[in-house]
Amino acid sequence: MTLENWDKENHWLKKEISSQQEISGLMKKVERNLRQASNSDIDDDWRLSMAMAAVLQCGTIALRVLGYRLPVEPGHHDKTIESLKYSVGLDSEFVGKLQAFRRKRGVVMYDYSSTASSTEVAQLLNYAMRLREDLWNWLRANFPQYLKSPK
Repeated sequence: MTLENWDKENHWLKKEISSQQEISGLMKKVERNLRQASNSDIDDDWRLSMAMAAVLQCGTIALRVLGYRLPVEPGHHDKTIESLKYSVGLDSEFVGKLQAFRRKRGVVMYDYSSTASSTEVAQLLNYAMRLREDLWNWLRANFPQYLKSPK
């Protein structure tokens, strides 16, 4: 299935042109959040949240490069991660692992404190870095203009 077919089936995406400047700003956020998630001096709950923010920003970059945006409404984080199957071409198993951590982040952020373990943080951080590499490779192959610094 393509991203366009996924949207036709669900009507979740809004067509909106992006810019190199927007993509560059999102890439900087990915790097910042990965750095913060890597800092073991920070609470594990917060580190997990920062790693998930990097994952979500990667999904947003892929959508924005393709000229789409997901409106901010209930479920948009779930949809951002699901869209990675149709934008970057992630396999369903990897997307499922990211979705499990998205749900964990919800618990950490809204329900209970001190629920993320350093092992979970390390695992999600590894997934987030893998996703960043997959995204960067996809951009290099399909949209290299977005990897250049904006003027």
